Amino acid sequence: LRVLDLSSHIPGLQMADLFHASACLDHDDAACRRLIRLVDDEIGPSLIRRFRQSITPGRCEQIVQDVLSQVWSSPRAARNRDADLSDSGGQAAGARRLERFFGTSTLKTWLYSIGFRMLQDETRSQRTRERPLETDATTFVPVAPESPPDEAAALRDLTSRFKPRLTTELEQALQALRQRPQPRLAQVAYLWLPCRVPQVEIADMFGVTKSSISQRVKEIIEGFLAATAGVIGELSAATGLDSNRLSDTLRQELPSFFVPVLEQQWLSELRRLQSARPQLVQVGYLQWREQASPAEIANQLGETPARVAVLVRQLDDWRCAAESRIAKSLNAESDVPVELLERAARLALVAGFARELPATEASFGQQP
Repeated sequence: LRVLDLSSHIPGLQMADLFHASACLDHDDAACRRLIRLVDDEIGPSLIRRFRQSITPGRCEQIVQDVLSQVWSSPRAARNRDADLSDSGGQAAGARRLERFFGTSTLKTWLYSIGFRMLQDETRSQRTRERPLETDATTFVPVAPESPPDEAAALRDLTSRFKPRLTTELEQALQALRQRPQPRLAQVAYLWLPCRVPQVEIADMFGVTKSSISQRVKEIIEGFLAATAGVIGELSAATGLDSNRLSDTLRQELPSFFVPVLEQQWLSELRRLQSARPQLVQVGYLQWREQASPAEIANQLGETPARVAVLVRQLDDWRCAAESRIAKSLNAESDVPVELLERAARLALVAGFARELPATEASFGQQP
């Protein structure tokens, strides 16, 4: 039988996006990852830029993360009577779910419209909260505009004079999570902050949805903000900057207050390898940073393909051994299972080369 091209019969129907949505509903891992990246890398930054004048970046990011929860949530029975969700976003908030994506717009546009309406709702709520109090039927209490404080100076204080204390408070809050009966929250916090593992990868490690990890991250953030409230209050008093804005800054900069343990461990391992087997480091640089094929590596190094194959195997053996060493070392201080730390270490090594870390490139990326 001849396969019909439906897109030629239904003008404007986004067949590729419909197949993508269908694959996500079937819990296809690759499709779900693409959906998450679509929200995190394309839709989220655009929405945050659009609303940054009216909503703090930290709050914007929280709402963007909730887009995925909206997409996967099932409507309540009472809301099923609402009008069907159109591909431009729809009027029924309860019908925001992937089953109701019909393909008459792109999936990106559909997701963007959901996030846009959520941020619009937040803007309206915020304006309502900030509205002056009504004293009688015709008179409102005027609100005098405040002179904006020197935010740049306050942030310099945050990263210099107050950073050591904030770092201490945050480290203690992270250790306190390990005392809880359920270890998952502490493990997520350790993988996300000191290990710098993306939330989507953490979700994959634990076999849960990205929205589930996002909810845990929100709980972690709120706990850390509560732990640092005293220091934030002192900083607010010293600078005149609103404590809520300082908390938003801390929320966004949270990973920078933790030592990037995997990055440091890998740099130490690479320095030792550079001293013992410099050619293996060159192979690693070409393979992970440049994404070079074995033939291209052979050409760059002036070696035969057979020799490069041997070097690649030796590099892989070294990487596996180094991952094991790093995982066992970090397991003692985090209680994160060794197998998860090994996987996090593997991600960190390749990501480190991909980001062109200055220390890595300067020390290990030189060609012979």
